[in-house]
Amino acid sequence: MISGAVRCSDAKTVAYQDVCPSALKRLAETYREGHTKYTQDNWAKGMPIDETLNHAIRHIELYRNGDCTEDHLAHAVWNLFTVMHFEKGCKCHHRRDYFKKLDALYLAEQKKDITR
Repeated sequence: MISGAVRCSDAKTVAYQDVCPSALKRLAETYREGHTKYTQDNWAKGMPIDETLNHAIRHIELYRNGDCTEDHLAHAVWNLFTVMHFEKGCKCHHRRDYFKKLDALYLAEQKKDITR
């Protein structure tokens, strides 16, 4: 339906319509598995970045080796999305400093949870 309304153009900087629906569904199913196994939003409490990247690589390698016991690509993407979520608070560009900063942010969040 065309209404003639005017909209801002900020949506032109992203292409959500190009995200593969079946891949997004697989990712959402992986989130649901986590909700069932650990509790909803458990991941949002924080995770060490190096460990999360290690899990992503592990899933990629299992996929490459033909393991079909779970959706390894969706699990790898889940881990990468998690890293992207936590990196938003880090402005470091040098890799070692970057991971130190991310881990420091993780530890600070953990400390906040303990004191709440």
